[in-house]
Amino acid sequence: MSRGGDDTITMTAARGAHPPHPTTKDDGRSRAAPSPPPPPPPNPNFPAPPEASTSTSSSSSSELTQTWVRFAKTFVVIFPIYALGYFEFSLCWLLAGLVLFFCWRRNAGGKRGRLDRALAFLAREEDPPRHALTSSDLPPWVHFPDVERVEWVNKVTSSSLSENADVELSLCFSFVGNTALDVEVKRYFCRAGIRSIQLHGVLRVLLDPLLGDLPLVGALSLFFLKKPLLDITWTGLTNILDIPGLSDFSESVIQDIIYSYLVLPNRITIPLVGDVELTQLRYPMPKGVLRIHFLEAQDLEGKDQFLGGLIKAKSDPYGVLQIGTQMFQSRTIKGNLHPKWNQVFEALVYEFSGQYLEIELFDEDPDKDDFLGCLMMDLSQLHHEQKVDEWFDLEETPTGKLHLKLEWLSLLSTPDKMDQVLRSVRADRSLTNEGLSSALLMVYLDSAKNLPCGKKGSSEPSPFVRFSVGTKTLDSKIRFKTREPMWEEAFSFLVHNPRRQELELEVKDDKHKCTMGNLTVPLRDLLEEQDMTRTQSFSLRNSGPSATITLRLALRVLSLEKQDSSDQPSSVQVRKSSIPRPVPPGPSSNPTPSDSPRATPTPPPPPPPPSSAPRPASSSSSFSSTLMLQQRDGEPYSLSPARSVSALSCNLLCGSQQRLAHTESSQSLASEASLPGAQLDLQNRLRLLHNGVSPGPCPLGEVQLTLRHSSQRNKLIVVVHACRHLLAYSRDSSDPFLRLYLLPDRSRGGRRKTSVMKRTLNPVYDQTFEFSVSMVELHRRSLDVAVKNAGRVLTKHKGLLGKVLVDLSGEDISKGWTQWSIMSKREVFVESVCREKQEDFLRFILLHKDKTDPFDVEEVLQELAQDRREALWGRLLELLQQVLLDRPPKGWEAPGPEPGGEAMEAEEHADPKQTVAVVEGVALIVTVMLNVLQDGDPYGSLLECARQLHDVLAVLPVSAASLQQQIHRLCELWWKKGLLGKQEFGRTAFLLTLQKSLSLKKPVTEIQRLWELHEVLLGVDFNSEDNKQLVELLLECYFSMSYVRHDDGKRFLVFLFSWNVDFIWMIHATIKNQLQFFTKALTSHIAEIYFRAWKKATGDFLEKIESVCIQDLMQNAIMLHRTSPVHGKVRQIVSYFHKRKGCKHVDRMLYELYKPILWRALSAPNHEVRANATLLFTEAFAVHDPTQSSQSIDASIQKQLDTLMGLLDDPQPMVRSSATLGVCKILATCWELLPPSVITDFLKKLVVELAADCHSADVRCSVFKCLSMVLDNPLSHPLLEKLLPALKNSLHDTSEKVRSSFLDMLLKVKAVRAAKFWDVCNMEHLLARLALDSQPVSKRIVNLLFKSFFPVNVSEREWCCRCIALIQMNPCAARKFYQYAHLHTAPTNIVKLMLSIRRVLNTCLPSQTDLSQTDLSQAELSQLSDGNKENNNMEDIMSAKDTGLVASLLEVLVILWRSVLKALAHNKEAHQYTVAKFSSVISKYFNTFEDERCVVPLIFLASLMPPAAVPTFSCGVLSKLKQLDTGASQVQFGQLMDCLCGWGRAATVLDLITQWLSEPLPSPVDKAAAGRKVRIQETVEAKPDLGLSYLEYLLSRSSTRDHVLPLPSLISLHKTLGGWQSVLYSSLSSGTVDRADARVHTALRAFTLQSRLAVHLHNATSPESRDFLSSLELSMSWLEERVLPYLSTPNPGSVSGEGEGPEEASGTLDLAKDIVESFVTVCRDMLLVGLGDEEFKGQMLHLCSLILLPGKGYLCIPLVLSVLKEVTENSIPEENQGTTTSVLLAVVVNTFQKVVELLARRMRKAPEEGRELCVLAGPALGDFLQVVLTWESLQGELLQGVFSTLLAGVIVEIRHLLLKVSQQEELVVPESVEDLPPLSSILLSVVFKTPTVTRAFLAEVTSSVECEDIDCVTGLTAVLHILNIITHTGQMRAAVKSAAMCVQRQLQKVLPEHIGDNQRLIYESSVKTLNKVLDFN
Repeated sequence: MSRGGDDTITMTAARGAHPPHPTTKDDGRSRAAPSPPPPPPPNPNFPAPPEASTSTSSSSSSELTQTWVRFAKTFVVIFPIYALGYFEFSLCWLLAGLVLFFCWRRNAGGKRGRLDRALAFLAREEDPPRHALTSSDLPPWVHFPDVERVEWVNKVTSSSLSENADVELSLCFSFVGNTALDVEVKRYFCRAGIRSIQLHGVLRVLLDPLLGDLPLVGALSLFFLKKPLLDITWTGLTNILDIPGLSDFSESVIQDIIYSYLVLPNRITIPLVGDVELTQLRYPMPKGVLRIHFLEAQDLEGKDQFLGGLIKAKSDPYGVLQIGTQMFQSRTIKGNLHPKWNQVFEALVYEFSGQYLEIELFDEDPDKDDFLGCLMMDLSQLHHEQKVDEWFDLEETPTGKLHLKLEWLSLLSTPDKMDQVLRSVRADRSLTNEGLSSALLMVYLDSAKNLPCGKKGSSEPSPFVRFSVGTKTLDSKIRFKTREPMWEEAFSFLVHNPRRQELELEVKDDKHKCTMGNLTVPLRDLLEEQDMTRTQSFSLRNSGPSATITLRLALRVLSLEKQDSSDQPSSVQVRKSSIPRPVPPGPSSNPTPSDSPRATPTPPPPPPPPSSAPRPASSSSSFSSTLMLQQRDGEPYSLSPARSVSALSCNLLCGSQQRLAHTESSQSLASEASLPGAQLDLQNRLRLLHNGVSPGPCPLGEVQLTLRHSSQRNKLIVVVHACRHLLAYSRDSSDPFLRLYLLPDRSRGGRRKTSVMKRTLNPVYDQTFEFSVSMVELHRRSLDVAVKNAGRVLTKHKGLLGKVLVDLSGEDISKGWTQWSIMSKREVFVESVCREKQEDFLRFILLHKDKTDPFDVEEVLQELAQDRREALWGRLLELLQQVLLDRPPKGWEAPGPEPGGEAMEAEEHADPKQTVAVVEGVALIVTVMLNVLQDGDPYGSLLECARQLHDVLAVLPVSAASLQQQIHRLCELWWKKGLLGKQEFGRTAFLLTLQKSLSLKKPVTEIQRLWELHEVLLGVDFNSEDNKQLVELLLECYFSMSYVRHDDGKRFLVFLFSWNVDFIWMIHATIKNQLQFFTKALTSHIAEIYFRAWKKATGDFLEKIESVCIQDLMQNAIMLHRTSPVHGKVRQIVSYFHKRKGCKHVDRMLYELYKPILWRALSAPNHEVRANATLLFTEAFAVHDPTQSSQSIDASIQKQLDTLMGLLDDPQPMVRSSATLGVCKILATCWELLPPSVITDFLKKLVVELAADCHSADVRCSVFKCLSMVLDNPLSHPLLEKLLPALKNSLHDTSEKVRSSFLDMLLKVKAVRAAKFWDVCNMEHLLARLALDSQPVSKRIVNLLFKSFFPVNVSEREWCCRCIALIQMNPCAARKFYQYAHLHTAPTNIVKLMLSIRRVLNTCLPSQTDLSQTDLSQAELSQLSDGNKENNNMEDIMSAKDTGLVASLLEVLVILWRSVLKALAHNKEAHQYTVAKFSSVISKYFNTFEDERCVVPLIFLASLMPPAAVPTFSCGVLSKLKQLDTGASQVQFGQLMDCLCGWGRAATVLDLITQWLSEPLPSPVDKAAAGRKVRIQETVEAKPDLGLSYLEYLLSRSSTRDHVLPLPSLISLHKTLGGWQSVLYSSLSSGTVDRADARVHTALRAFTLQSRLAVHLHNATSPESRDFLSSLELSMSWLEERVLPYLSTPNPGSVSGEGEGPEEASGTLDLAKDIVESFVTVCRDMLLVGLGDEEFKGQMLHLCSLILLPGKGYLCIPLVLSVLKEVTENSIPEENQGTTTSVLLAVVVNTFQKVVELLARRMRKAPEEGRELCVLAGPALGDFLQVVLTWESLQGELLQGVFSTLLAGVIVEIRHLLLKVSQQEELVVPESVEDLPPLSSILLSVVFKTPTVTRAFLAEVTSSVECEDIDCVTGLTAVLHILNIITHTGQMRAAVKSAAMCVQRQLQKVLPEHIGDNQRLIYESSVKTLNKVLDFN
């Protein structure tokens, strides 16, 4: 069929499973075929299946006769060829004979073909068209009329109906479409599209079932047999997808989408009648299962070739098997041409007709894998044979065979043969078939119902289903946001033993990442069902009470009908791939009998090991195993030892290994060295080299060349001198000549040849050749030199003797060089393993490590004979011993100098780096040798060498890390090989891997290696002292996040539980110690490890884990305090076990472990223990023994329910809360299992009693929170609907959290529709609580009532009506409601409601006509005229006289507008529209709604609009501010100020403030200000105090401050404020200060605001600017000169006390103090936010020092201490302190010393005032000392200075008191700080508040006593008094004893006889106190 246009679809229809037949042609024309075509001619690539009648009628005698005939024909063909070769005739005779034969064959074949086609046409003319009719059978000149086509269709249909079968159409689908699909985004100028699409594939169409009536077919099924080929041509921006990497990715994504719908087993089914069963058609049962035994292969091609083939070629083969979309990959066998996989794969087969088993073999390489051959088998033939066990020749490769065992397993629907199948599976287990399947499980997932909601009660889940059988897990598709999903998917599982395995099903929520239910179905139950099929709706466990899932389960037994394989070859034939692959030339290029498509009946004998005798020359694998490195002409290469392969050569070598055809393949086939005879003879000689038989040091010989480049002539000159030690090609000698190519040029013109030297193995040529090439290009070339045997005429002795590839990139060719190029490296490498040739040895090691060099040590070792390998091991051991003897490992770190020349020479030979490199090379070779070590090889020397390397490992320096890694790999491989001494090496490898895994940041790889070595621990003695380090490292793994999170790490940690019984408690103790530092996610992993360890444990290990670990965790979960950091983690681990309940073993374990502890804890005296036990008890409910009878279990559960009821009556609230939580959990999950009476009792207990628990708000709160869990179960709704109204008063609970929980429960009731929430709680109560309550409660109420008052699905008029109704019900609640309404709806709805309220307010305006003329557009007028009825209704509701309602509507309007400010800012059009609507009526609102309650919201509304929108109001705002009276509140002017700032008119306010503040100042300021501006305005009285209030409002709010600070007029205002300093000074200097004077109060406020404004301006300017800091410093100078003198005397100019009364003096002092404190407070706050620099800090400290000097300066001590704290804190953040900072801190210490002195002086003069002052300074002193502690690491001397000052003040006061003692009774030792003198008591109380400060103070005490700064008896006694006070606090025991011992040493120096009586009394008292302090414990 074809379709016109650019799109073309070509289809070929065929019935049945037969592929399309080839077209029959004659002389280029197609013959019409109305009848079915004859069978195709025989084709070796596509053999036709044998006819059943022929196979049954043929006899054994006829087959024998045919065999002899074929043998005779073959002999007649081969014998002349053999004769020609035997008599050494030329190949030309054979070619001439072949030419004559083919000419005769062509003539005879043409005649016979024409005759056969004519007979076939006559034979098929009578047959009906049943099998196939292709479009190619219809020639272009034949056109059938429509009638004939209908008759043909009728014939096909009647034939199909008569056979009672379905109709299958195989359509060769080919879509080539010029789609021209373009998409353009004009905004971004982007264009993308698709130019064309091509889709090619075989589309199968099934017409099934066939009906007797129209439409004749019940359904139509479509699917592709394989993935179709897709090709898309992109255009525009999507051209990016044509990039090579993205192209494959994009096409694979599209192909995967097609595959998921249309590629078998997926299909599209279209029903044509209604009663057809779609499930069976869409998801049919497979036709069978193909079991593939992927056994072994032989004679594979060696792809990894190096050194010109002198080192045997090897491959790393693996296989890829594919059936349809099922793909399997075998493991890789390293370095083996005869691999043995012995793997089994099982594939489902849905259609065996048209399906093929495809097998491809590859050689694994790091870059791209090489192709080794393929097979393709028709599944229909395999189905016919049932069982095949044969060797198959690989296709598209010169050599190789594959051994397969194929079994067709039929599907039986009865369990009769199940036992037989199970026995056969067990019988095959010894053949590595442990995973063989005995049955097939098909699961059809239909749907689920009543699934529970997600984590949030109102959210819908997104469920999917996870199926698991054994280790296989499959997931269904996700169905989004539904509780009743419909999947209709099918899944298949191959089951090993259905009698023991189970189908585990888990329904999960993808949205909330949680489990919604699970189900376990034992497969043994299906064996008892009819047809082993069950269709059922299963109830889910751990889900909702009525949650079900509908499944259809079908089990089929896999039966092998044909048990025994026949000795005769099977009819299974290999189909060649339709994609040709190039076959590299070689000895197997000529066809041989083994190239037949039929497989060899019996497998050939396995290949002998390399050490055995040489293979015969006819073996097809010997060439590939010897000649490893091939160029495209198949010639063996050998490299010069002094040269490396060039980059170009490497690229050629890599390219030759690719599967795709290359461009020079024809040239390679025509190469002179491709004759098979020459290759085979050379191969025989190379095999001798492989077995150790070598004619000399150079196995292939040497070539002497001279190379020089002439720069003048641009030519490379090559002189071929001679060859020596060549191989004899014939019996006598060789006739050698040399052929040269300058690669990559291999053309005939680029070839150079020498003359032929007859019968010699050491020819001399001395011939010169030239190549035209520049020096630059020469470095990219290489010289290919081949030595060949010329032979004679009519002889076969022609071929290759050897090759040399000379790299020209690394030498200076212009100077020329001459050398012998050797054609082998193996012997040179072996000889280099000695002490004298260490340099050569290291060079070979570097070549091995170089990935670009083809030299490989492993391949060299594989080719060595056994005796040569043993010799190499001995040489390695000798080399290692000598190297270690010359320089032991201890001297590897750095070479030591040795005197003398001989020492210098010895040091040079024993360079540590070279020694390490040699030892590393030896370790590398030993490691590689383990890979080639064969069974039976004696490896004593190798073992000794490995042991010495192992001993070296223990003393390696850090610098030898690479050597350590190499020995590590050696030890690891030694253990894996299982060689002698493996335990020692394995332990070392295990320990090193463990250490690396714990030290690396990304240790995933090391953890995987460690798991591979985990069995090493089974041989390690746990109790050995040598393994203590290992044990500690293993314990460290349990708090390593990498181990705990990684799968292999978890597996390893679980395994450690089974290492040793005594190790379990150590693991558990380690986890307990680290548990507090684990996160919640990490703790869940730890819980999983515990559970998996318990699940896998048996015997003593199981008992130990249960008793030591799990039961201990249960005990701690009960006994730990809830405030403990590990309580939650322990409960999480225990809960992990609780969640696994339902399994018999878990239930039994929980019952046994809880039995001795849980029931006793539930009745413990400690209430917290009871509460914890209650939580565990309810989580694990019901705790029962599953082995008991059902009656016993019921009795036990009833007893537990009674216990739970008793816990609800517990006297402790914590227990009652825990019991409430447990009861609700049980009710939610077990509602349908509990008796109704029990449920009723529990709910009544909760609702009636506990919900009204007056003793605890926590209990009430827990009731409401937990009832939400019960509401998740729909079965609880009828009962709760009756009980919940009793809780209505809980809305007014005194506790906020109870009210919030109650509202959460109401929201849950509303979400699950359990009841009507207004029936539970009245609407009036909800609105009353909304109006009064806090934000959390109000938000919940708004959420509850939102749909009632703001339903989204109604009209805007309804919104407005409900808004008015809400206002009428409760205006305050209405404001709260609309304040949070934007959280639940879109901003668009908010704006619509605003406009609707506007229309309502417009109805209150006096004249609608005026409104329409000035306000509304024509459209709005028509809308209003149409809505007169609506407006009339609104007028009925409200009017302008209803002031309260109008004011509330305006307030709601402002609230709504504020809630959408951000949204309107992002949508300018909406903002302009809204502003335009309201600006048109705002003036009318001001005129109409004049009540004060309406004016306030109108002002707010105007502030939200631009000033141009409200011109009348905006012009009058400033006038209103001017008209306010002095003392106006912030409420009166705040809104107006916000309006002006929002409109950008803050400058006018600043001008007004400046004007008011300037007028009261002296005349110079007035004149200056008046001279600047000329104003014509109304006269307004100056109100400076009101102006200051305005300024304070502007600076204190961030919203207004941001508008003000950028204004330049603020600087002039700052200067004006500074003018008020003169007013303050005049008041101070007058001598009489009246504090009630408003002018003085205003001046003090102006001075303070000036300082604040300076700080704000400094913060707003750049950090480098100091203009405003300078202003503050000027203020400091003014304070110093004009204000501070008044702190000492009221009038500095007068005599003290003259002319001043006490009141006047007090007024002056108070004013000076207020000025100082206000300024210092502002500066302190400035330092607090980090705005001052070092200079400013210095000025502040200087000011503080000056403040303390006057007589009354002590009054400012608390403020000075706070300044010292801020200066100190801002001076210590950096470690590297500068000189300025050190000076500042020194000044801080001096100032602090003055503060302490002032306090002491004031305490002596006025004790009461001093005590009060000390109390006020206490908090500031404590903060200062806390900051000083940060000096400890930076400025220790300064720290010592501060605490020494404190100590001195305390000691001096205590000494002064002790000196007054005259009698023993007067000497009282203080026991608390209250017993000390006043100053000491207050200072030490501050010090002892903080442990860190106390510790620093004690350190200073100890230091002072040790330095003898305190040495007198009274001073030491004072110290002891301080220490005695500290002892009574019970802290700092060590520090106190240290200080006391210092005091003891000083007291021992005092002689009692040399002191007075008073001093002796003090001394004796101090000794007693000292003894008491030293006895302090």
